[in-house]
Amino acid sequence: MMRSATWTIEDRRKHERSGSVQFQCQGCPRVVVETREADLVFPGGPEQACEAAFATPIGPTVSAVSALKQAEFRMAMTAALTELTQDVVTSGPMASNILIARKPS
Repeated sequence: MMRSATWTIEDRRKHERSGSVQFQCQGCPRVVVETREADLVFPGGPEQACEAAFATPIGPTVSAVSALKQAEFRMAMTAALTELTQDVVTSGPMASNILIARKPS
């Protein structure tokens, strides 16, 4: 089962505050969380997108399970990605939350 999370403004503020405390202790007086969005495109379709999952932080965990469980993961992910596929290309929105902390010069 695929899960996605959407950060609310309050989520961003909470993470910004917790990050701010840690970075302020290191001499960074201002910490900002930026969200950057772009379409993630896999011209090879769901199969390519599924393989890309093995290069993410979940990759080692999925690689460590049995071949049967890996096959189940691939089938479930491929099925979920099919609805994001048009003309063999799978694409969907991607967002990254980036915490920026700068020390004064």
